Amino acid sequence: MKLLGKPEVRLAGATLSLPPKRLALLAYLALEGGPTWQPIRRTRLCDLLWSEQDPEAARRNLRQELHRLKQTPLGEHLSLTPDTVGLRDLSCDALSFEAAGDLAAALTLYGGPLLPDLDVAQAGAFDEWLRARRESLHGRWLELRRSRAGHLETEGELGGALAALAPLLDEGDEAAHAQTMRLQARMGERDAALHTFERLEHQLHGLGLTPAPDLLALRERLRGLPAQPPGTRLASLRHPPLIGRDALLNDLEPHLQTPGGLLLLEGEPGSGKTALAAALAERWGSSLRLQGREEAQATPFLPLSEALRARLSRLETLPVPWRREVARLLPELETGDAPDTAASTGEGGEGRARFLEGLSVALLHILDGGLLWLDDLHWFDPSSLEVLGLALRTGAWRAVATCRPLERRQNGALEHLLSALERRHAATSRELPPLSETDTLRLIRTLSASSSGGVRFARRLHAATQGNPLFIIETLRTLLESGELREEAGGWHTEFDSTTQDYRELPLPGSVRGAVISRLGRLSEATGHLLMSAALLGESFGLDELEGSTPLSGWALLDALEQALAAGLLRVEQHNTEQHNTEQHSSAAPRYRYSHQLVQRALIEHLSAERRRWLHRQLAATLERLGARAARVAVHLEGAGQRERAAQVRLQAAQEAAEVYAHQETLEHLAAALRLGLDASATFEVHLRRAEVCGLIDDKRQWEEALESARAAAGGPDDLRRLELRLCELEFHLGRYPAVLERVAALWEQPGLTPEQRGWAGLWAGNANSRTARLHEAVDWYSRALAGVPEHELILRGRLLNAWAYALYVLGELEEGREKVQAAMDCFVQAHYRKGQAMAHNTAGALSEKALDEEESILQYNQSYERSKEIGDRQSQCLALSNLSGIYLKSMKLDKALFIINQGLELIDTLPDPYLECLFNEDLAEIYMLRRQYGKALSVLDMSLRVSDSHNLSDWSVQGRIDKLFLLDQMETRQVEKDIIINEIRDRLPVLPDKLRADFERQLGTLLSTTVTAPTPEPSGPPQ
Repeated sequence: MKLLGKPEVRLAGATLSLPPKRLALLAYLALEGGPTWQPIRRTRLCDLLWSEQDPEAARRNLRQELHRLKQTPLGEHLSLTPDTVGLRDLSCDALSFEAAGDLAAALTLYGGPLLPDLDVAQAGAFDEWLRARRESLHGRWLELRRSRAGHLETEGELGGALAALAPLLDEGDEAAHAQTMRLQARMGERDAALHTFERLEHQLHGLGLTPAPDLLALRERLRGLPAQPPGTRLASLRHPPLIGRDALLNDLEPHLQTPGGLLLLEGEPGSGKTALAAALAERWGSSLRLQGREEAQATPFLPLSEALRARLSRLETLPVPWRREVARLLPELETGDAPDTAASTGEGGEGRARFLEGLSVALLHILDGGLLWLDDLHWFDPSSLEVLGLALRTGAWRAVATCRPLERRQNGALEHLLSALERRHAATSRELPPLSETDTLRLIRTLSASSSGGVRFARRLHAATQGNPLFIIETLRTLLESGELREEAGGWHTEFDSTTQDYRELPLPGSVRGAVISRLGRLSEATGHLLMSAALLGESFGLDELEGSTPLSGWALLDALEQALAAGLLRVEQHNTEQHNTEQHSSAAPRYRYSHQLVQRALIEHLSAERRRWLHRQLAATLERLGARAARVAVHLEGAGQRERAAQVRLQAAQEAAEVYAHQETLEHLAAALRLGLDASATFEVHLRRAEVCGLIDDKRQWEEALESARAAAGGPDDLRRLELRLCELEFHLGRYPAVLERVAALWEQPGLTPEQRGWAGLWAGNANSRTARLHEAVDWYSRALAGVPEHELILRGRLLNAWAYALYVLGELEEGREKVQAAMDCFVQAHYRKGQAMAHNTAGALSEKALDEEESILQYNQSYERSKEIGDRQSQCLALSNLSGIYLKSMKLDKALFIINQGLELIDTLPDPYLECLFNEDLAEIYMLRRQYGKALSVLDMSLRVSDSHNLSDWSVQGRIDKLFLLDQMETRQVEKDIIINEIRDRLPVLPDKLRADFERQLGTLLSTTVTAPTPEPSGPPQ
């Protein structure tokens, strides 16, 4: 139960919708029952919640509410006697907050006031209780904030202490105002401290009070300090205050209190997303920032590698198996132990799954309960987003992200991640509006240290900038640097102040680009060279990367850099706090960033086409010499027009991406190499490589297109044989089993086929026969293929033996099936191929299940699940869970079956798979039917049919309709509705293989003649 902030009651992952009276009842039972869940007398509940009704009516209403609660999933958590009501086995954030002894943990738990918007009719006594309890909890939170501020001040973190005190200022707390003023004075912010006093004085005046004497004395001491020098006005533009976001900031902070939630800040460029996220991160305390970069979208895992590398010392405590995986990305983390050959020899995604899981474990390890800050999330590469998806499956995280709406929609991987989070109610999106005219005025007065005036100037500035914070700041910089805006007599003035009506005479730039170029013209030529050259390097760069791209000597380059930093166009790149203390960082050269990406873009647009080409050529040569990643070098080679060299570097970039299992980036680099131009032989190899990657990500449409393109570029007979084998694999996964058999028959007779190629051909032919229920033919193909496969080809031999064992299981030849699956397991163990071991355990479970050895089959399926879980193979996990639920269904252990099904559906939420979704939905529908919850069963079957129909899963489309027909018969539905289903089944039967069609026709005939129990499906076969 979440009662602090927006209330929420969750049970088994589902959010329950409760009316106000019922929520009030549960909240009272939870909070007054306490950590030991003491029961509450019914008379007390009646007096509290129906205080305006007579006792008999109140008791009747209580009975009705309890009856309704018993009908919900919460019923099993109620403890009822004739005199008392209690709760059991529930957790409550408010109780945890009251009991928390750790300061940081308690602050994390407080999500906002207790039940802030709850309005319960005819319950005055409850309202009084709620008000008192709310004030008590809120008071404890404020005192904890005060304690945290003191702690941070002791550690020298004055900015964090100020942020911790901010909520107390809103309460009119004089002690907090005094502490804030002292902190501001220590930070040299005299004017801000005086403003804090004025704020308190205004609050107290409305109550007819005056500040305490010690505060008045502190104000006089501050007045005696020298005012801020004029130079600090321009300096404040480099770190402008967060004006116009105060209410939004306070509103957003509670969203981060509950673990397992992403707060997405969306807005146009320059709207202040990063500044707001930084303020949230500062309030939180411990945070980890991952930065997306436009120029690095094709470099896999860059945001992750930067964050992990910044905290290498924290990774030393990571378990060794996971450190090995992370070392693929960060070689400096290599443990020196023998490599884990399981990942390197595995195929079908095993190595990649374990690698991604390792990165997600490492990310959560260094996060260590802090706030995850994902800046410019729209620029994250697909591989980094996939790791985030894995890390965010758990509830042990809190995250804030910044994102642009247009770029978000253009990033398909990001849309997929956010959709998954939204389905789990784990993402909240807030759009940042532009600053209002009033906010613009406040900003101007704060920056100029003026307490009045500026209304017309603010109106003109707001109209010209449309309230975009970055545009406002850049315009003010331009006006101050040009002298159009002057600092005089403690404020800002222009020559038009005394004559203008609306400051229309004031020359303002028409865009951020115009403001930047205008400012650039007032800097030295050398600074212009530096800024223009560095703009093509991206948002972040080092001085060594500029070598050869400017006419500046080393000394002149440093002068230009210092001027760009002083002008606020560049800043030193900030690293995570821990990185500053590492030996690696202390010896590393600093890197620099543009103050905003719009500044960088404005500079690029100002370059002529010829200058861009020349700079790209110089930068490519320098980056190659420095050993930069191939993806980064390739961008500059393409920009320089060096197509042939760029194509080769793109292939190198594809290889680098493949080594860290970044499949989408691999495909992008391969496609770029093809666009740049390759010879026929290289083109053929690249298309085969594209097909291989498409197979790994199960993109069958692109897979088929890649193989067709390879055919057009194929050379001699050897190329065609390799192509035909790839086509066999594709045709099998597309369900085109006759085409597979036809291709294998043609290949089998070719004399140039190697033993290994012959083995793969036999595997696909056997699997095609197995899928079409030609099991004896399948066994014959497995036997012939296995006879020619060399002994050292362990994975291929294991796959043939496992597929053979599964065919024997279907045939009922269980003893020989056990021998074959044991031989397969021996091959997989010797090859350290854990995916194969999971497949073999699955087959062994099916054999035991058919032999009616329930205990052994459960053991085997559990081992299959655990082995799949070790390597992060979620598809195999789902298959094992599906078979386990099937066993529990047969033995009528419905609660266990339901628990397993929910596990499977949670996995599918992060890895959509229509086949597996249909598997679990069929089992779920059967549970509802067995419990006679026919409405729920019908809803699940309809959902399963939508999935199977939309993904052309013909067998599931028919099976689901047969199950639905049986259900409609149980519900005594009108014959016309059943006739519609019967016709839909008959329309779909002709496209099915002969054996399946015959099975379904037999089931349909039985249903039409009599009412029978819905058939339980066979155990799911291993992925072949």
